Amino acid sequence: MTQTQTQLSYKQPLNQLAWFGLWAGLGLLLGLIVGSACAIFLISLQWVTQWRESHVWIIGLLPLLAAAVAYLYQRFDTGEESKGNNTIISRIQHPEQKPISWRMSPMVLVGTLLTHLGGGSAGREGTAVQIGGALASLLLKFGRWSKENQILLLMCGAGAGFSALFGTPLAGAIFAIEFAVVGKMWHKAWLPVFWASLCANYVCNLWPVTHTHYPQITMPTFSPENLLYVVVAAIAFGLAARVFVWLNEWLSAKSKQFISNAILRAAIGGAIVAASVWLAGTTQYIGLGLPLIEASFREPQAIYIFFIKIVLTCLTLSFGMKGGEVTPLFFIGATLGSALAVWLPLPVAGLAGMGLIAVFSASANVPLTGLLLGVELFGAQAGLYWALATWLACWVSGKKGIYTTQQLF
Repeated sequence: MTQTQTQLSYKQPLNQLAWFGLWAGLGLLLGLIVGSACAIFLISLQWVTQWRESHVWIIGLLPLLAAAVAYLYQRFDTGEESKGNNTIISRIQHPEQKPISWRMSPMVLVGTLLTHLGGGSAGREGTAVQIGGALASLLLKFGRWSKENQILLLMCGAGAGFSALFGTPLAGAIFAIEFAVVGKMWHKAWLPVFWASLCANYVCNLWPVTHTHYPQITMPTFSPENLLYVVVAAIAFGLAARVFVWLNEWLSAKSKQFISNAILRAAIGGAIVAASVWLAGTTQYIGLGLPLIEASFREPQAIYIFFIKIVLTCLTLSFGMKGGEVTPLFFIGATLGSALAVWLPLPVAGLAGMGLIAVFSASANVPLTGLLLGVELFGAQAGLYWALATWLACWVSGKKGIYTTQQLF
């Protein structure tokens, strides 16, 4: 062995050890920062939701609150913050662009809380992923970072946010890797992103937060008949995702076409949502909708409920209010699956679980994330059902999803 070969044989494990040490430290740091930030967000969101439910008159002020959100973004947006998760995806794909502004984190936090306070139908995943991405991007100001490490850092931040929010570190890590480039998995990112997600989930749980706990689902032995039932359900889930993506895109384009002023557009959207809540005579379709999601696992829901949530969520987000799409997609999928239990001879909890992960996966083009989410939330016994439902729904829904900057292979 030559002297050069001897040096290389020593340098390689040392370089690998340094790499592991770097990302072990960064994962801990991001876990502490992002996990705590997401915990504060969850506590604030819970308080806002409880206050709204105790003071339902505030829903009448949704037009003003929506206008305030639009003004916030009009005043401080640099062209990145308003694009939300699409900005995170764009920076992962093109790390040579300027780092994400730190302002994304407080802006989306305030915007989401105001939207939920007024009764907008929105989620929270987008907020957590943007908080994680923006906080991770802050670290880019310190030292020189290669393009590869910039991408890894943003993925770690996004995965940490998703993981802390839902209490699902494995699904959070895979989501951060999968949602930017669909059809390709960067294996080198798995370990650092999972470590950051695990740390963020652990830190978040140290705070007084409560994650939604779902039942551990047991499904019947797989058979040709059950396969047919899953196919029918998955087609329904894929079509629901397709409708959601199309309606959100269509309303966004039409609202901007006819109402050019962003503040006025948000106010009108808020007025439509508030009027819809008044006509419905209930608040169960707005906000996160967690009570109805949980009820879907116990008994079949009315078949029209999922469509009401599609319309209200698309109105909320397309007119400029803030939040995420994932929890509303959970709602849409769970209530639709639960309703299908009237016609399909499968357990209502199993159909609700399949719907929850399948509609989300199909809308976001993240089938592997959906499968792992099903395992972490509902258990591995029905893993084959989770896999078939997510992949078939993704196929039915098509390539277009809620993240417009995704690259598909």
